[in-house]
Amino acid sequence: MRTPSTLALLLFAMMTACSDYQLDAHKGDESGGTDDDVDDEVVVDTDTGEDDPGGDTDDDAVVETAEAPTYVNTSDALYAWDPDGELELIAGFWSPDGAVQDITDIAIDGDGYIYGCSNSTLYRIHAETGQALGLASIDLYLAGLTFVSDGRLVGAGDGVYLIDPTDGSFEILVEEGLYTTSGDIVGLPDGLLYWTVWGEEDGDPDRLIVIDPDTGRTVDRGDAGVERIFGLGYADDVLYGFTDAATVVRIDPDFGGATQERPLGAGGWWGATTNPVRW
Repeated sequence: MRTPSTLALLLFAMMTACSDYQLDAHKGDESGGTDDDVDDEVVVDTDTGEDDPGGDTDDDAVVETAEAPTYVNTSDALYAWDPDGELELIAGFWSPDGAVQDITDIAIDGDGYIYGCSNSTLYRIHAETGQALGLASIDLYLAGLTFVSDGRLVGAGDGVYLIDPTDGSFEILVEEGLYTTSGDIVGLPDGLLYWTVWGEEDGDPDRLIVIDPDTGRTVDRGDAGVERIFGLGYADDVLYGFTDAATVVRIDPDFGGATQERPLGAGGWWGATTNPVRW
């Protein structure tokens, strides 16, 4: 027969064991979150195209940030490029509805998120899978997209525009008719915009136009050395142009002119961007 003191010790041991179990049951939830914190968005498996309910449903997974110094794109695929390394195919552009085509350009903001544009839609793009998340419809023809160093989104087509990425609305920065865009625009650490436009005659080299994003004032820095520069990128203090002839050239941002033209890839480039996180 147990004495009262023995019974008390037994009850204490049982209570301690239950407490330890409750603590162990929550060790796997280090974030302290609840089921309500999980986004209901379905992530699509890029290999199978089927719904992947076990995937990462955090919105950041859809817009994973960029790590390479420069990215380039064709109409349907995203590539990373390091001037000291190799060209790397990331993935084709896609959404849960299928392949995404006709991405005319890409841009990266100060937080490392990749944006893209077609002739009708503004996207955010996953830097590792190529998934394109539609943000807004755009009632503009856009061949180029970039961010100013202060975070403003800029698009270039028949003119140059400041764009609100939340709803696609825009303000005119450079009026239509002054130039005809060749294919891209890029913002550099100096706070200015660099824009390639068509030469005066067919077959002439593109020209490099520099724009003050606060006033819209433009300065012609001269010919860019080659024609049909559809992408502009920047890395290691060098401005690069990517052409539809699948070449890359170094461009002098002060005086124009191209040097060290060399082949890059097998198809023509549609766009490119610098990664300000790597400046």
